[in-house]
Amino acid sequence: MAQLKDTVIQGTAGLTLPVGTIAQRNSNPSDGEMRYNTELGYVEYYYKGFWGQAQSSWGIPPFNGLVGYWNPGLDAVAKGWTNSQTLSGQSLTDWSGNGNTATISGTPTYNSNYGGTLTLTTSQSVLTPINHASQSGTVICLSRYNGGTNGRICTASSNNWLLGHWNTGVLQYYSAGWITSSSSNQFSPGTGQPDYTTFHIYAGTYGIGTSGYYGFFVNGGLGSRGTGGSAGPNQLGYNLYSSEPSSCEVGILMCWNRVLTDYEIMKATAAIQLRTGL
Repeated sequence: MAQLKDTVIQGTAGLTLPVGTIAQRNSNPSDGEMRYNTELGYVEYYYKGFWGQAQSSWGIPPFNGLVGYWNPGLDAVAKGWTNSQTLSGQSLTDWSGNGNTATISGTPTYNSNYGGTLTLTTSQSVLTPINHASQSGTVICLSRYNGGTNGRICTASSNNWLLGHWNTGVLQYYSAGWITSSSSNQFSPGTGQPDYTTFHIYAGTYGIGTSGYYGFFVNGGLGSRGTGGSAGPNQLGYNLYSSEPSSCEVGILMCWNRVLTDYEIMKATAAIQLRTGL
């Protein structure tokens, strides 16, 4: 690859970028890499696991205030994990650059589907050092039940906080107080309910103190908003609440130190959807 520095390109015509379809993207791109996507019809660039439209940055989540970003697919590229590999003694890099490395407990399985995920049993977990018990913020996660035991998935280890899944339910948010919990969203294995093992992208906002409001979003849309919460997650992660673990599959997990706007949540969700193909 040619590397040019302080180079002046003269002329009145144009500079031709690499051209190709989605499938022809570089499998191991570098941040800032650009190309023209013939399938999507625009110039795109790569940044931390996401391909975004150059003009609008659509496809790239907001990075302002991002304090933690864990992506099994990026770790797989960096560490050489292969599909269906059993992981032992591994961790998840904090791709936000803040050094909040996540600990993987047990021996989960890495899957290359959906942009890179981990299959967890009830004795396996992912623990981050994020403590937002008294800090406003936002969490976005990708998760689904995987059959077997169905309790919590995205949760905290040091306080009562959960996002998305609880007690076989798939549309739940408890932020040290219920924001939403509906018995109509309780599904049992074997009932044929399509949402039971379907991946959802969940977002939960928690405004501590004067901001004082909490929002629950599913696949980019607002599900509920309220003031019933009282804290954010203390030691955020997956499968951490010992009395209510799950058989599950999990992917991208992101955390901000501010309450994202509804548009920012929609944009972050769209970026994850584009990356995962959901």
